[in-house]
Amino acid sequence: SVKGEANSLAASQYHMDAPFTTKGYQAGFLALGDDVPSQRLISAVEGVPFLVVQAAYASKLTAMADVVLPVEMWAETDGHFVNLDGHIQLASHSLPLPEGIRTNAAALSDLAEKLGIKLEGDWKKALTDRTAVVAITA
Repeated sequence: SVKGEANSLAASQYHMDAPFTTKGYQAGFLALGDDVPSQRLISAVEGVPFLVVQAAYASKLTAMADVVLPVEMWAETDGHFVNLDGHIQLASHSLPLPEGIRTNAAALSDLAEKLGIKLEGDWKKALTDRTAVVAITA
């Protein structure tokens, strides 16, 4: 669950908080970022034959993964987030990104390109076009 965490409202707006099932899938991709995986999530993906995890920290989930995409953690991130009041706020890094570590956005973009998937470029429009329980403001 992403509720109560940074960007939880944005995750809800993008329908990323819906339950999922891994039954019948031969591969799974988890964009964990710098979140800590719950035991429930770890258990849910145990039967996935091929697992890719995009994560900032080592965990039980990265230990299970066939491929780990190392990415930035919160203090290395530049960009935006939606706070719990629904305001879009600027995030500036306080630590430099270590050599060889990708931003979450770059890792997703590169993966999408390799898979032939076109990503939407206007994240702000996509986020604010959806009706929210709380008003999202810039």
